[in-house]
Amino acid sequence: MNLFHRLFRKNKENIDISINDILLSVHPPLNTILLSINPDGLSTYLSDRNQAISWYHKKNFPLQDHLTDLGADWFYTMSCSAENDAVWKEAWSGFHFALEGYLHLNKKNKIADTCWHIGRSHSALGQYDLASLFFDTGRLLSKENNEIELFNRIILEQAVLAKLTQQNEKIKTAMNRMVETFFPAGQPLPSAKSAALTLFKEGDKHQQWVDKNGKPVESSLIYASGFYEVSIELNRILKDKMGIAFILTNFGTLWNKLGKKERALNCWKEALTNFTVIGDENNIRRINQWIKEL
Repeated sequence: MNLFHRLFRKNKENIDISINDILLSVHPPLNTILLSINPDGLSTYLSDRNQAISWYHKKNFPLQDHLTDLGADWFYTMSCSAENDAVWKEAWSGFHFALEGYLHLNKKNKIADTCWHIGRSHSALGQYDLASLFFDTGRLLSKENNEIELFNRIILEQAVLAKLTQQNEKIKTAMNRMVETFFPAGQPLPSAKSAALTLFKEGDKHQQWVDKNGKPVESSLIYASGFYEVSIELNRILKDKMGIAFILTNFGTLWNKLGKKERALNCWKEALTNFTVIGDENNIRRINQWIKEL
């Protein structure tokens, strides 16, 4: 039985292990990247990993041998399903099992992708420092592996994360990186428009979540706001008035659900201006009615 199997086998009594016991078992490329991002990056990853696996076991969720191809893929698929349903803690914990398996199997593309997914879980849960660590790790690994599509997606999600942190320096850095990626030499790549649409759809999906009583979920609305903000930025650069108008329409509804009436009004007024230029009479009537009812 190799080091990974001794340290990470699924028996519950082996979950609470010392970080020092597993330092040498961490995948060398991941180890190097984590330490390059932050001197505490490796220990932060290991701590998050331990918490995720411990939480999963306490819930008595189903188990597979995650150090095999079949088991790692099982955890990955289960976690993607949880992520799609915004069950973020289950997604977070399951992705850690999958990541550990992919590290053991040295599946480079899956390692980068799974780091991105763990970052998404932390971002949705409002754990922004952890999200940043995993996004940076996924971005650097995907760049190293020449996975352009994944790299670009992480660039977008890092911009979303920066908007959520509301820290000006982080927003500036992330937005500059996004512009450099999707508008090299000032010209939009064909993927820029689809990127803006993808972000809009993500925002719309998270805006729709309600609790068991049918009320909007505040954390999901806040998460959605980050996607809308970055999507608007892309559409403004693209000068896509239709895209801007639809995002602002949704954004106004989001702010209204959060009780921020002035922000809702400002979004709907700007959306109305764009719909007027376009000549979209149906949306003009609809938004005028919402403004009257606000």
